[in-house]
Amino acid sequence: MKVEKFFRLIFSFLDRRPCRLGCAHLTSPPLSCPIRQPRSIPSRPDRSPQLSLFSAAMSRLLLVIFLASLTFLTPLSALSHPSRSASPPDRIFPATHSQTSPTSASQTSPTPTEPQLRLDDLIKLALERNPDLRSLSARLEAEKFRIPIEKSLPDPVLSFSLKNMGLDSFSVGKEEMSGVGFSLAQTVPFPGKLRLKGEIAVTRALRTEQLLKASTLTLVRRIKELYSKLFYYQEAIEILQAKAEVLKKTLETTETRYSVGTGIQSDIFKARVEISRIEEMLIPMRQMAKTIKGEINSLLDLPLQNPLGRPQELNFSRLQINLDDLISRAEQNSPTLKEAELMIEENAKKVALARKELYPNFMIQVGKEFKGPFKDMYEVMVGVEIPLYLKTKQKNMLRESTSNLSSAKSSYASMKNDLSSMINENYLMAKTAENLIRLYKEKIIPQASLALESSLSNYSVGKVDFLTLLSDIDNLFSYRMEYLNQLSQFWIACAKLEELTASTIITEGGE
Repeated sequence: MKVEKFFRLIFSFLDRRPCRLGCAHLTSPPLSCPIRQPRSIPSRPDRSPQLSLFSAAMSRLLLVIFLASLTFLTPLSALSHPSRSASPPDRIFPATHSQTSPTSASQTSPTPTEPQLRLDDLIKLALERNPDLRSLSARLEAEKFRIPIEKSLPDPVLSFSLKNMGLDSFSVGKEEMSGVGFSLAQTVPFPGKLRLKGEIAVTRALRTEQLLKASTLTLVRRIKELYSKLFYYQEAIEILQAKAEVLKKTLETTETRYSVGTGIQSDIFKARVEISRIEEMLIPMRQMAKTIKGEINSLLDLPLQNPLGRPQELNFSRLQINLDDLISRAEQNSPTLKEAELMIEENAKKVALARKELYPNFMIQVGKEFKGPFKDMYEVMVGVEIPLYLKTKQKNMLRESTSNLSSAKSSYASMKNDLSSMINENYLMAKTAENLIRLYKEKIIPQASLALESSLSNYSVGKVDFLTLLSDIDNLFSYRMEYLNQLSQFWIACAKLEELTASTIITEGGE
């Protein structure tokens, strides 16, 4: 009200009328305060036409300055964090300097109705509930149970026999050649076959264990990727909403300037188009945020519409490891490479087993025959399998195993090369994102904030056209969104590196 009375005093002075400072307080904002226009020359014989025109011009100029100050400075300051510094960019967007990252000003704390979504809790829940991991765990248990089975001998065969002379009468006990007997037969594989089968089963179980580790790393990587994308989309939505609020205030000022004759109508239409464009951008972003939440819930084995909460702000820290160290870690720790090595070992043992199959198995049989009053008969028999189909069976088994071994070796070499290539690609992506993040955080966004504040001040006094102001607004918010995008890409690249090297590169703590 003091500001309102001050301007009433100024307008009354310019109009050479006494100002009623004791008037009742108005309930409408200063924009709706009626402005007394200077009277015509005949009703003021003591004033010259030049003085009257000068008073009207001054009144309009002061009104424009007043409205512009209320329209721009107050709303933009309201977007700021309460702890504002004295530098010009911080008065408009304080997160540029005072926050960890120049994201939207409303991201410092989640809304009361939306709890925080911590990455560590999300990963822990995924490791407990993910169906793929449970499936591989059960498969690993089954492979372990298979080991003693492969090491065991084939089941023996128990046989009963009846020998009778003729079919007209029962001759056991009457004829010496008649009798009732039983026998037990056991197949014994050639020495070394059972040992190789057991070793193959152990190697297969170890392969499954490495597959479980690789799937665990893949799941963690997917959770981190989706988490960073969800953070980007939710923060980008808030930045676009803040940009829309600034444009709405700009539209109000532009309409006011047009109403007093200092603006043009096309600027009003341009501001409205920019606001509509933001609404157009928000629609697919909201859809993408919902899609990502559904993917996270799918990994957690939860309903797709299950509420998740709001991701915490992603930290940023420089990569402290070089490319050669990353490749060395991958060669030592990567479960994918270890699984490929075990595949070579398994196929090598299968080749040895196929060579053993060229040798016959044995069969040992013992039995006894009861003859009644005659002496019982005992028998011991040793049999040998004849590799009758050696060319079509055993030799082809050897060729098959040899080809599989050669394929496993080539697959390992290719996988090792691909691993190095992917590490190099993601390392370069992470370093590029790191450099861009620092550039946006330390230079581009502070400079864009200064440029916007300068445009706001100059536009309020008519020194800058509307397109320049619109361009500066668009530049600042676009840079802030690109900062978020690069931060998300940095996390995605680092998450991929963690999967490839089976080591931790970034954590929730950081700069």
